[in-house]
Amino acid sequence: MAFCRICGKPLTWIQNLFNRTVHDTCREIHGYIGHFQLSDWWFSSFDEDERQYIELAFTPLGLGIIHEGARPTAEGNSLLTGSRGLQVYGRAGTFLANLAEWLNKPECRHLARRVIEQAEAIASDPLEKHDVFQVMVVVNYRDRKKHPTFLHAAIRACQKQIDIAPEAIRLWRSQRRRTVPTHNGFEQLAIIREKEGNYAAAIRLSQAALKQGWRGVDWEGRIRRCKRKAAEREGKISLVRRSGE
Repeated sequence: MAFCRICGKPLTWIQNLFNRTVHDTCREIHGYIGHFQLSDWWFSSFDEDERQYIELAFTPLGLGIIHEGARPTAEGNSLLTGSRGLQVYGRAGTFLANLAEWLNKPECRHLARRVIEQAEAIASDPLEKHDVFQVMVVVNYRDRKKHPTFLHAAIRACQKQIDIAPEAIRLWRSQRRRTVPTHNGFEQLAIIREKEGNYAAAIRLSQAALKQGWRGVDWEGRIRRCKRKAAEREGKISLVRRSGE
């Protein structure tokens, strides 16, 4: 049995697997978690096994925990909590949105939701919030068939992103000066309303997105399709009414 070199208490099997020499709570936290001052949240929101799982899952650009022999190490090599040099970008909320994307898989989406909820809590400006809601929509909508709660959460995230859309796109054009990004809120909510048969709402959403200039979707095509469907439905209703006279 291995023991923590700081407190002297036994290390768990998962810490042995990661070739730890100290407990998570005994060592100084570096990496992105340390840089963005998220240590308190990191330890209060996830148990030990969950933290180790997340550290292994987060491998941007193919980088992650380096394997030495057959055993992964994390104290020095983890991008989340280790001492490896970082390429820091954006703000804490944007970073957590990126982390949630790495956890957007059926087996760990419950972890992604915890991450993205924290991202929303700390996001400060419209651009950062846009990034957060962009991921929040996807994470919740993917589990819509599991429970209605997730569909409702996705719809709320869509609406939150739509509410800040005018300010977000103004700031994007003035600060980032790159191609305007896609907008999951407008797109996903328009899809949901079209599936519900609420064609008027789907048209309004698509028209607003088109007017604001969000890219990536054939907004005009959706408007035409929904208008056609609405007209076809109205025609069927009129036919039924006439046949019943």
